[in-house]
Amino acid sequence: MLGAVIGDVIGSVFEWHNTKSTKFKLYDRFTRFTDDTVLTVAIADAILNKKKQSNKHYYASKRLYANKLRQYARWYPNVGYGQKFEEWALSNNPNHTEVMETDRL
Repeated sequence: MLGAVIGDVIGSVFEWHNTKSTKFKLYDRFTRFTDDTVLTVAIADAILNKKKQSNKHYYASKRLYANKLRQYARWYPNVGYGQKFEEWALSNNPNHTEVMETDRL
């Protein structure tokens, strides 16, 4: 997970400006964490704090993951979320599956 966060920060300056060069600064004043780091940490939090559940509690587990994603997105706004995801995360009455189906279109 640490490698994912470091890669996200280093690559953040290239998010919309890809490069094929191997000569670049690892860190400068423009590097930052992005939505990738925030949502990775949110899922890790959900996994580490999830109680052992049987299959019949599948929907409770699904809600836990969705709630963690929403919680972290609200704690860390403006880090590059997709429009549909951000609308879902900030909604007061979210449909937990809607964002997964529409944000990848």
